[in-house]
Amino acid sequence: MKDDPDLVVDVVGQQWSWTFNYSEQGEGGTTPYVVGTTADRPKLVLPVDRTVEFRLHSPDVIHSFMIDAFLMKMDVIPGRVNEFQATPTKVGEFRGKCFELCGVYHSRMLFDVEVVSGAEYDAYLAELQENPDNVAKAPVLGGSAVNTQPGLDDGDAEGDHQ
Repeated sequence: MKDDPDLVVDVVGQQWSWTFNYSEQGEGGTTPYVVGTTADRPKLVLPVDRTVEFRLHSPDVIHSFMIDAFLMKMDVIPGRVNEFQATPTKVGEFRGKCFELCGVYHSRMLFDVEVVSGAEYDAYLAELQENPDNVAKAPVLGGSAVNTQPGLDDGDAEGDHQ
């Protein structure tokens, strides 16, 4: 693994969807993020030819994070942060999902992946920051706020930070 990846994405697998935190990539070091639900599949946007460090978190049960095209699968375990790095080399749309039976709606833990140019990635982050519901001071990692994230309820979006 590179000591200094180009960017970090804190991924949260929570029953039964995903949260993608673009950690410290917003204005003033804030964290733009997206939260999915079983009815609204989240999209993970990544820049081509830049090394991404994925930090995997779970506030509830064991999940397993995989993007088929990356040929990499890693467990998402409560109380532990698993990490891996990848450098997407092809622009395009891909699919991801949970590969660990994690509960009744496991089959809905799907997400889309879009690998884009650096300029398109920067524009995407700027677009996320236009909505204050998509920006936190630190990564949204679930914990006590797993059921109160935007898209799930009207509570505090910042949750417990590790």
